[in-house]
Amino acid sequence: MRHPGHELRVQLADRELAATNPLVELAQIVVGLVAGRVTASEVLRLAAHEACARRFRFDEDDLATLGHRAAESGARWGLDAGHRGEYGLRDLADNTWANALDRLALGVAVAADSAANAPVDDIGSNDITLVGRFLELLDGPCRRTCPPALHTRGHPRPAHRRRVDRLAPADGHLPR
Repeated sequence: MRHPGHELRVQLADRELAATNPLVELAQIVVGLVAGRVTASEVLRLAAHEACARRFRFDEDDLATLGHRAAESGARWGLDAGHRGEYGLRDLADNTWANALDRLALGVAVAADSAANAPVDDIGSNDITLVGRFLELLDGPCRRTCPPALHTRGHPRPAHRRRVDRLAPADGHLPR
């Protein structure tokens, strides 16, 4: 016979759910990111979150390099000129993530002295996979044309849930 006390559901009142569940914290970061200005510091905070760092294999050195590359690429805020339009700056694409990611990708693909659109210089062969993983991380947030729900296994999944699933490790478990 099982004691009735085992059926009680208990939650600590002095701790936020995000403090006990890193995926809830990740969801909060993603919602804040897509609802806000998408600043460089917010994006780097997303990359540093334990779930993203594990999923995209970012270590401390990688995160420091990404901070340097983000600054070097000119990323400040906004996904693209359309996103900046929400702030009255529709025609200003400079220093957006779309522009910065293009510059990073060009930095991998072409020499800095080419006539291309100002690629980020000096991306060595050791950083090519890191830049690729960073581009993959930002692929979802920078694709603003996502439908509000995606049907998977017969039921709809909200866009924010898909983003968290894509950013977290496939097994959903994080090391403690």
